[in-house]
Amino acid sequence: MSLIVNGLCKTYGERRVVNNVNFRVEPGQVYGILGRNGAGKTTMIRMILNIISKDDGQVVFKGNPLSTIKTKIGYLPEEKSLYYKNTVKDQLIYFSRLSGFKLSECKKRISYWAERFQIDSYLNKRLDTLSKGNQQKVQIISTIIHDPEIIIFDEPFSGLDPINSEILRNIVVEFMKKGKYILFSTHQMFYAEEFCKRISIMKNGNQVLEGDLLEIKKSYGRKKLVLEIEGNLPDLNVYGVIKITRNNNLYEIDLISENISNSIINILFNNRVKILSFTLKYRSLHEIFLDMAGD
Repeated sequence: MSLIVNGLCKTYGERRVVNNVNFRVEPGQVYGILGRNGAGKTTMIRMILNIISKDDGQVVFKGNPLSTIKTKIGYLPEEKSLYYKNTVKDQLIYFSRLSGFKLSECKKRISYWAERFQIDSYLNKRLDTLSKGNQQKVQIISTIIHDPEIIIFDEPFSGLDPINSEILRNIVVEFMKKGKYILFSTHQMFYAEEFCKRISIMKNGNQVLEGDLLEIKKSYGRKKLVLEIEGNLPDLNVYGVIKITRNNNLYEIDLISENISNSIINILFNNRVKILSFTLKYRSLHEIFLDMAGD
């Protein structure tokens, strides 16, 4: 019952833009596709959707080659793909009618999603009169209005303010509970870290890291000590302290090994420092991404 991407490759001229990409998405799972601009993410997504041809590899869904005709798929590209001179309602009717719904069903779905995204008062307005955030909401609705089984989001939170981000966040959680297969391509590591069970990091067309996000973090060890104290931090003349960052009474201390934290505790006790909180954390996805995708 999985969505399996196996050995995808694409070459333009002498340049291999996607090189042997492999991953699996389970129902109810958000899979993160991460990488810098030009890493090959969009090309890979377009091969999955059969928008461009594959040089090699296959995409299998529930045991059979993925059919973009028989399977309901929603794709939110990073670049806008709407009709700016048309009203919001007209283009949403158009996109939902493409999936074969009767007009009455289209209007019902539009009403539901417009209310969920708080744009029901804009349905009769032209898209080019809306803010970028509301345009993004229309784009998202056009992606999910036909209740797709596979959903591919490319930077879905782009342009959304905190309130609308929370609306979309709740909808993604609902889709996960319904067993949707969700691919999530983003530069915003916060959202990837929140939603993604598994990730791929791509660099120059290559899949430089793939796997369960928590297991990847565990492989790095807990090398960040977050410390809140009263007063000033005493001198930590200890081997293995890489960097100390202070924000008022909160300190983030990068360690060469989590075992170094024991020495730090001893120093704090010996100096009678009042400890408010003491937490060892795994490296963030942002830090891992910089390691794997940076120059």
